[in-house]
Amino acid sequence: MKKIKFNQETAANMYNTALPFDQNILSISYLMTYGNKEWIQHASSSIDYLYLLLDGKAKLVKGEENGKQAILQFLYPGDFIGELTLVGAEKTTKDIISIGNSVCLAIPMFYAEKHLLDDNAFLRMISQYTGKKLLERTERAIHSQLYEFKYRLAELLLIITVDDHYQEKHTEMAEYLGVSYRHLLYTFQHFRDQGLIDKGKKIKINRTKLSHFLEERMQ
Repeated sequence: MKKIKFNQETAANMYNTALPFDQNILSISYLMTYGNKEWIQHASSSIDYLYLLLDGKAKLVKGEENGKQAILQFLYPGDFIGELTLVGAEKTTKDIISIGNSVCLAIPMFYAEKHLLDDNAFLRMISQYTGKKLLERTERAIHSQLYEFKYRLAELLLIITVDDHYQEKHTEMAEYLGVSYRHLLYTFQHFRDQGLIDKGKKIKINRTKLSHFLEERMQ
């Protein structure tokens, strides 16, 4: 992890995510850069910052007693980390792991607790953000019922692969997508037979062919 003081001019030129904070907040903030599969936050550790993902992707996972992990959510630019802890909805966050390289705006939590919880505009924004995330989960559940699994998998692969390489565990993906491990493997083999992916030591997607494959759903 690389940590530097936030510079608004530099960030504005590099990232497209809007920053919903005033200069007083930004002046005490940092830019945190994480490498592929690097932990942004451990569930067992106190959360010291309120994060806003500016670039890259991450996943929110929950560790099980048997040592396995379950993917709960994928995070993208514009997503917060630690907002539920800030407003008192949960005591600790889940494990957060970077997918590829990612960059976060990091606001010290003690400062956020002191200043942002009294900011009505911020609280309104967080309420809207939380509501949108709940709607997204509902839409994902509906999506899983309306569309064939092969299209849902293709859509997700286009989003979460790193340099077009798939790096998630099949067991975790199967659980996240609500299908059996066997069905997931069958679908990957189907994709390979169609030339949508290449499978060597790692699975590499053919982005162009996968995109065309998804267009079939609209026909």
